[in-house]
Amino acid sequence: MQSLIKLPLIVGSVLLFAATAAPAQEGVQEALNRQEQSINASVAVQQRINALDDETREMLNEYRRTTSQIQDLIAYNEQLAKLVSTQRVE
Repeated sequence: MQSLIKLPLIVGSVLLFAATAAPAQEGVQEALNRQEQSINASVAVQQRINALDDETREMLNEYRRTTSQIQDLIAYNEQLAKLVSTQRVE
């Protein structure tokens, strides 16, 4: 007799769980979708950061090469000036 009384309670509990599980599942799915969107956005941002980093490094290397060339040209001009000065004296 007690098992007959417990049966409606068990059935009611199962139905209540099933009724509340669907909205909870939707909430979980929405959270997962938002997390996936956030991850995708983070990946895109990181790719942009990497591209900017590569571009910055290339610009820095170009700056260093240009600065080195300028220093070489300054030294060359000084040598030419000395040579011209020496030739004028002779």
